[in-house]
Amino acid sequence: TTEFLAGLREDITWKVGPRLEIRPGINAQVQVQRFSSFLPPRQNYVVPGEDVLAETEAGPPSSVDTTGNKVEVSRTLVSGNVAAYIDAVYKPWDRLTLIPGARFEGWFYLGRTRLAASPRLIARVDVGPDTTIKGGAGLFFRPPTAFRIDPDYGNPDLALEWSEQYSLGFEHRFTSALTLDLQGFFLRRHDKASRTDAYTV
Repeated sequence: TTEFLAGLREDITWKVGPRLEIRPGINAQVQVQRFSSFLPPRQNYVVPGEDVLAETEAGPPSSVDTTGNKVEVSRTLVSGNVAAYIDAVYKPWDRLTLIPGARFEGWFYLGRTRLAASPRLIARVDVGPDTTIKGGAGLFFRPPTAFRIDPDYGNPDLALEWSEQYSLGFEHRFTSALTLDLQGFFLRRHDKASRTDAYTV
């Protein structure tokens, strides 16, 4: 697999008051992915006059050759991504920092458009001059991998994969050059694409 990625990013910081900053931004990128693999060839047999595959003596119709033959398949996928995001850094009091944010994102590939909005929140509490407890939660989206949305071997109409991500940890600074940072993470995935032998007629 080879990839080429080009992008632009711009953000600003707006200090609203002594305890609040707003940080909006935008980014855009274009990605070119090239990959190849040895896979069973596609079958072309369909019922005459129909747009569905015929059932054979071996069982239900299959869109690929099941005899074990393989051919080299090469693909190039060009995709685009545009996002706008905003964070707020709010300190209701000196020891507490809240960073709510949101990301609004669009992906464009194979003539499809996928949109998502991702809320996020980070909290930091200074429990001592050198110790901070921190936690975060948010939603994160991404398109399925290039091979999963291939028109021949995958499904280009798959929805975005997304996950809930949570973290909790603490930092302790021993010296200006030595800091201990421990974090635990919990991740729950949704709509993750996976292989299936199911078919539709």
